Amino acid sequence: MKNNLTGDKRRWYRGMITGVTVFLVAVSLGLAGPAFSGDLRVVNGFVNSVSGNYILLDGKQYDVAGVPVITKNSGNRGKKAGIGQGDMVELSLRDGKVVSIKNYGPVLQ
Repeated sequence: MKNNLTGDKRRWYRGMITGVTVFLVAVSLGLAGPAFSGDLRVVNGFVNSVSGNYILLDGKQYDVAGVPVITKNSGNRGKKAGIGQGDMVELSLRDGKVVSIKNYGPVLQ
Protein backbone atom coordinates (compact mmCIF):
# COMPACT_ATOMS: atom_id res chain seq x y z
CA MET A 1 0.00 0.00 0.00
CA LYS A 2 1.31 3.38 -1.00
CA ASN A 3 1.45 6.29 1.48
CA ASN A 4 0.11 9.47 -0.15
CA LEU A 5 1.26 11.87 2.59
CA THR A 6 4.62 13.53 2.11
CA GLY A 7 6.72 14.74 5.05
CA ASP A 8 5.39 18.31 4.91
CA LYS A 9 1.75 17.25 4.83
CA ARG A 10 2.31 14.79 7.67
CA ARG A 11 3.84 17.54 9.85
CA TRP A 12 0.99 19.91 8.98
CA TYR A 13 -1.65 17.30 9.99
CA ARG A 14 0.19 16.53 13.24
CA GLY A 15 0.37 20.26 14.00
CA MET A 16 -3.36 20.66 13.36
CA ILE A 17 -4.26 17.68 15.56
CA THR A 18 -1.97 18.94 18.32
CA GLY A 19 -3.39 22.45 18.07
CA VAL A 20 -7.00 21.27 18.21
CA THR A 21 -6.20 19.00 21.17
CA VAL A 22 -4.49 21.81 23.09
CA PHE A 23 -7.42 24.12 22.34
CA LEU A 24 -9.99 21.58 23.58
CA VAL A 25 -8.03 20.91 26.77
CA ALA A 26 -7.70 24.65 27.47
CA VAL A 27 -11.43 25.21 26.92
CA SER A 28 -12.42 22.28 29.14
CA LEU A 29 -10.15 23.49 31.96
CA GLY A 30 -11.46 27.02 31.60
CA LEU A 31 -15.08 25.87 31.91
CA ALA A 32 -14.38 23.65 34.92
CA GLY A 33 -12.71 26.45 36.91
CA PRO A 34 -15.77 28.55 37.87
CA ALA A 35 -17.57 25.50 39.28
CA PHE A 36 -15.02 25.31 42.09
CA SER A 37 -14.52 29.05 42.67
CA GLY A 38 -16.12 29.19 46.11
CA ASP A 39 -15.01 27.05 49.00
CA LEU A 40 -17.81 25.35 50.90
CA ARG A 41 -17.52 25.61 54.68
CA VAL A 42 -19.76 23.95 57.26
CA VAL A 43 -20.63 25.46 60.65
CA ASN A 44 -22.41 23.44 63.37
CA GLY A 45 -23.94 24.76 66.56
CA PHE A 46 -26.96 25.62 68.64
CA VAL A 47 -29.26 28.49 67.73
CA ASN A 48 -29.10 31.18 70.41
CA SER A 49 -31.94 33.28 68.97
CA VAL A 50 -34.01 33.90 65.84
CA SER A 51 -35.05 37.40 64.75
CA GLY A 52 -36.49 38.20 61.33
CA ASN A 53 -34.22 36.81 58.61
CA TYR A 54 -31.28 36.30 60.98
CA ILE A 55 -30.25 33.58 63.38
CA LEU A 56 -27.64 33.90 66.09
CA LEU A 57 -25.46 30.79 66.18
CA ASP A 58 -22.76 30.52 68.82
CA GLY A 59 -22.45 34.30 69.05
CA LYS A 60 -22.35 34.99 65.29
CA GLN A 61 -25.26 36.32 63.24
CA TYR A 62 -26.19 34.70 59.89
CA ASP A 63 -28.64 35.90 57.23
CA VAL A 64 -30.89 32.97 56.29
CA ALA A 65 -33.42 34.77 54.06
CA GLY A 66 -34.51 32.48 51.23
CA VAL A 67 -32.17 29.65 52.25
CA PRO A 68 -33.62 26.13 52.01
CA VAL A 69 -33.95 24.33 55.35
CA ILE A 70 -33.83 20.56 55.51
CA THR A 71 -35.29 19.03 58.65
CA LYS A 72 -32.96 16.16 59.46
CA ASN A 73 -35.57 14.07 61.29
CA SER A 74 -37.97 13.79 58.36
CA GLY A 75 -35.77 14.84 55.44
CA ASN A 76 -38.45 17.30 54.33
CA ARG A 77 -37.67 20.82 53.24
CA GLY A 78 -39.12 23.31 55.66
CA LYS A 79 -39.19 27.04 56.13
CA LYS A 80 -37.04 29.33 58.24
CA ALA A 81 -39.89 29.46 60.76
CA GLY A 82 -39.05 25.84 61.61
CA ILE A 83 -35.78 26.95 63.21
CA GLY A 84 -36.10 27.81 66.87
CA GLN A 85 -33.96 28.72 69.82
CA GLY A 86 -32.03 25.68 71.07
CA ASP A 87 -32.15 23.81 67.74
CA MET A 88 -28.93 22.20 66.55
CA VAL A 89 -28.24 23.30 62.97
CA GLU A 90 -25.60 22.76 60.32
CA LEU A 91 -25.03 25.75 58.03
CA SER A 92 -23.29 25.37 54.67
CA LEU A 93 -21.47 28.60 53.74
CA ARG A 94 -20.09 29.59 50.35
CA ASP A 95 -18.12 32.83 50.15
CA GLY A 96 -19.47 33.81 53.57
CA LYS A 97 -23.15 33.38 52.62
CA VAL A 98 -25.45 30.65 53.91
CA VAL A 99 -26.51 28.35 51.04
CA SER A 100 -28.28 25.56 52.95
CA ILE A 101 -29.35 24.63 56.46
CA LYS A 102 -29.85 21.23 58.08
CA ASN A 103 -32.01 21.47 61.19
CA TYR A 104 -31.58 18.61 63.67
CA GLY A 105 -34.20 20.10 65.99
CA PRO A 106 -33.94 20.66 69.73
CA VAL A 107 -31.17 18.57 71.25
CA LEU A 108 -30.41 18.07 74.92
CA GLN A 109 -27.51 20.29 75.87
